[in-house]
Amino acid sequence: MDGLKSAGNRGKTGASRGKNPPQVRILRGQRHRSVESLLLVIVSIHLIHDFDVFRWMLEDEALTLFATGSCLTDQAIAGVGDIDSTAVTIRTRRGRLAQINTSRRAAYGYDQRFEVLGSKGMLQAGNHKPTEVFAHNADNVSQDKPEHFFLERYRIAYVNEMVHFFDALANGKPLQITIQDGVKALELADAATRSWRERRAVEL
Repeated sequence: MDGLKSAGNRGKTGASRGKNPPQVRILRGQRHRSVESLLLVIVSIHLIHDFDVFRWMLEDEALTLFATGSCLTDQAIAGVGDIDSTAVTIRTRRGRLAQINTSRRAAYGYDQRFEVLGSKGMLQAGNHKPTEVFAHNADNVSQDKPEHFFLERYRIAYVNEMVHFFDALANGKPLQITIQDGVKALELADAATRSWRERRAVEL
């Protein structure tokens, strides 16, 4: 994603799809947490990270946000007042359009991809796979599926985060991420939940 960000940031489309949905008992517990009781769990657990990436990638703020969602893979999730699939459209203050879709289930692996489309072309950042080997035979062409879970998908990112954090502590350097970044992502999460509940676009 660093390479995609440095190459251009006209607009963004993101797809974020988990391997398997959580057990309903876990969802029920998540909904009883103080902050998340006000938000859809899929927003506070999944989409909030996409909102972080949206702001970092575009270096822009949301002007309006519209979110819709459904329960398409596990109706038991609806039973605890949540959804498993979302689609979010954001218009930024500079007029850019960003679209994010999220699903709790992707049978083929942990699917997170990014695309930036501009007047002169398009940039894409794809999934991580265990290998880049393609197998060709008379019947088909196959390759590895995406990494199984977010711990595998982002293991290098987590290492980089820890290195940056301890470097900042040891050498008095400023952190790249601030409390305000967290507040802004939470504002977008709240707007997405209100948009879904009220079936309307929300201005920020």
